[in-house]
Amino acid sequence: SIRGLWEHSFGAAVAATSLGRVLGLPRIEEISAAALMHDIGKLVLASQLGKDYDNVVRYAVRRDMSVRKAEIELLGVPHDEIGRWLVTRWRLPRSIAIPIGLHHEPERDRDFAVSTAAVHVADVMVRGYGFGFPGDLLVPQVSHVAWGLLDLNAEKLEKAVGRMHQDLQEAMVQANLYTFE
Repeated sequence: SIRGLWEHSFGAAVAATSLGRVLGLPRIEEISAAALMHDIGKLVLASQLGKDYDNVVRYAVRRDMSVRKAEIELLGVPHDEIGRWLVTRWRLPRSIAIPIGLHHEPERDRDFAVSTAAVHVADVMVRGYGFGFPGDLLVPQVSHVAWGLLDLNAEKLEKAVGRMHQDLQEAMVQANLYTFE
């Protein structure tokens, strides 16, 4: 659903900010913006194709495959390419467009590799956390290239996930999406 996708995207932005702070990354705001919009191509597909895109999501879930793979099989184009095209058309900076377009393939980025790696890891973090619904039920492995570019290790990742948890809870309370009892 669109609501589940919005929650996933919101969670990815929070995860990217948390990861960026733990790792001391530059331009955290840009990374967070790219993470927020990383699946905007799914919104385009859902809004333009309606029930046909619902069928793509059902196909992915039934076959236990990524929605990206289902998009390629059934539509011939994945959401990340559509998202990159859209934000480029909007004339957003390449430093946002490229991480959106390559968040599933961070090893392909030569220009904004650290930002793309951070968006990729943030997507995996929020998937693993189970916040929102990105269109499939998979939690992919973190790319070894992204892992290396960010100089990640288990301790840093655990710290970033803990910070994401805290930041996500606080953000949900501030947005009146959730209240603690």
